Amino acid sequence: GIGVYDGATANITEAICNENHGCGITAAGPEDGAYISTINIYGCTTNNNNDHGIAARPYGKLNICASKSGKKNTIQNNRHTGFMINDHCTSDFIKDCIISGNGKHGISVSNNATATIIENNTISGNTEDGIHVSDNSSAAIASTSSDENVLSGLGVYSNSKVNVTDNCTFNGNTHYGICIDSSIASKVEDCT
Repeated sequence: GIGVYDGATANITEAICNENHGCGITAAGPEDGAYISTINIYGCTTNNNNDHGIAARPYGKLNICASKSGKKNTIQNNRHTGFMINDHCTSDFIKDCIISGNGKHGISVSNNATATIIENNTISGNTEDGIHVSDNSSAAIASTSSDENVLSGLGVYSNSKVNVTDNCTFNGNTHYGICIDSSIASKVEDCT
């Protein structure tokens, strides 16, 4: 796929990164966090990769939304997590994605990671949580559906924090719609 390392920055629009040995798109900074590798993703497709669809760890920043032409991002059937920011990574926005059928979580925000807004996504049929927030991480979730995942629609664990608003849906998940364990949900409003 596409790898961005050692403080580099890339803007990727309507790329197709399918069936790669590793991730479809990935960013990583140095272990000491001296600088951040950043990718802005617009209307891309990352399906059937042998690792994650789109991922950053450690010290990466991933922003994703529809392209100017209105094309949404498709992240499906990857071996591990669909979209992942772990290990001190951040995202200003995770928007306009169709995330389904991945071998682990649909979206993972973990190990001191922050997702400022997860919005306007359709997440379904992933093998673990639809959205997974854990290990001192935080996320705000709005106008997103996370349905029919094998674990929870939203799982929040290990001293993490979430806000959930604006017509989110969590239906038909095998475990819980929303599971909060040793964490804080400051707000869950106007959701199904």
